[in-house]
Amino acid sequence: MNALLALLAGSLIAEAAWHMPFSRLLQRAQETGRAAMTVMQSRQISDHWKEKALAAYSGRILGASLSLLALLLAIFGVFVALAFLGDRLLPGFSDYLVGWQGLIITAFGATGALMLRLRLSNA
Repeated sequence: MNALLALLAGSLIAEAAWHMPFSRLLQRAQETGRAAMTVMQSRQISDHWKEKALAAYSGRILGASLSLLALLLAIFGVFVALAFLGDRLLPGFSDYLVGWQGLIITAFGATGALMLRLRLSNA
């Protein structure tokens, strides 16, 4: 029963992660980094304006990084909530879930859910 709940937990975690805007935030950070490199390499922009522009770009990258951290913490929160709920159904489930067997089965559940999701979205 623990293995079945671990598969379900992995699927739910993968589904929660699927709906989060990871790619948009990563793309924003990458575009900002490219813009910063363009400014740094330009000989037509004075050092004074480069300092101002790079301060703004670093703020944008920091914002995107903190947003990514918040998303990762949200996924971890889903994991903790599912472990807590599973512990209510089956005492000792959280210990199983953080053990090597539980982590492997949870990873299989997440991978299976994402593969199914990708297959359905391509169909």
